[in-house]
Amino acid sequence: MSIASYLARRSLHYGWLVAGLTFLALLVAAGIRATPSVLIVPLEQEFGWSRATISLAISIKA
Repeated sequence: MSIASYLARRSLHYGWLVAGLTFLALLVAAGIRATPSVLIVPLEQEFGWSRATISLAISIKA
């Protein structure tokens, strides 16, 4: 059974699945990009790095 036929039986348009998966991917990407900002203070305390050094490293990440 394919996904399209399963969704057709449930009367759910395939576009809603695509929209839902896109939303989840964007949500995960935003969470990953926001994680370093939460870690700035612990990195400052643990390694003694300045906030400017940590921010520079975060800004040039790939």
